[in-house]
Amino acid sequence: MEHIHQSSDSIHSAVQNISAISQQTAASAEEITASVDEQTIAIAIANSTELAEELNELSEELHQAIQKYKL
Repeated sequence: MEHIHQSSDSIHSAVQNISAISQQTAASAEEITASVDEQTIAIAIANSTELAEELNELSEELHQAIQKYKL
């Protein structure tokens, strides 16, 4: 009977350890997701900035081209 009690305690302890590890894994996954989201936003902002700069350059070129034909 003592053996059954020890086995039960051992199983209970193992389940608690697995539960704790699962919670830690879930928390880590959430942190990784948040980090990826932040990086995605940073990349989108960088791309938007680059596109805005390119648009500004094209606008300047167009303005200069129009100035050639202005009387």
